[in-house]
Amino acid sequence: MLNAGCMDCGYRICQCHSKRSAPVTADTIVAADGLLIEGIASTPDPYLFEFAPGLKRLDGSTSATRILPSPLKFEAQLPMRLLWAHDDDKPIGEVVEFNATAEALYFKAVVFPPATAGYDNDLLFRVWDDVRTGKAAAVSIDAPKELKGDRWTVDELSIVVEGKNPKALITKITFPNGEVVTPPVAAEKPDEARSAPDTPREPMYFAGPWEAAKSYQRCDVSQADGTIWYCQVDAATERPGTSAQWRLLVKTDAVSHRKANNGSGAAA
Repeated sequence: MLNAGCMDCGYRICQCHSKRSAPVTADTIVAADGLLIEGIASTPDPYLFEFAPGLKRLDGSTSATRILPSPLKFEAQLPMRLLWAHDDDKPIGEVVEFNATAEALYFKAVVFPPATAGYDNDLLFRVWDDVRTGKAAAVSIDAPKELKGDRWTVDELSIVVEGKNPKALITKITFPNGEVVTPPVAAEKPDEARSAPDTPREPMYFAGPWEAAKSYQRCDVSQADGTIWYCQVDAATERPGTSAQWRLLVKTDAVSHRKANNGSGAAA
């Protein structure tokens, strides 16, 4: 593992500037901090790189074949930003661990839960839903940056609907309630093809903070008492946490506290 280091946060290169009661690792962060995703970030395979619109080579072609450096030469800089579609204005979490083999660079990352201070609430809900249903089952690394010698690194990892590398996929999802899911589109090993979609999972619709006078429908997601709840029935009127109409999705009070201690709502 490449995440040993800071005695405060557990990261190899500390950027937290905060004091915590215990090191944060991929095993402990999911209980309080949201959706844990695991998968393949990169493989040393040729892939077709499309140029930006309007750019082309002298021969008129608008793409080129590239090969990423060996995963074994990767230098982890953690915590690393987790973005939506390489958009610096759309941070959604943090990468907390990398593991490298000759065949692939594996990762673990946390998608922060809705209601995380300083983050786009609607975006987080959409990402949770897209990852959960397999709509966004791929990841893409930032352009490699050369370090001393033959080492390399990147500044961010992104969740995308479809990436340039067909093997760079989310292969495992762990929800805060302990539920483990294999995405409908995933590869369990770098040399395997994508599997066929399984039974579609129900979507989630953000319904805002819970209100006593409001009736909620199945698949609605609402916030109450520092937690996020998933509505399991139609015409639900009982308060989340008091009946089987609602299922606990994630606690958010610990996330807000962690972000407040960090002094910033932006991804490190």
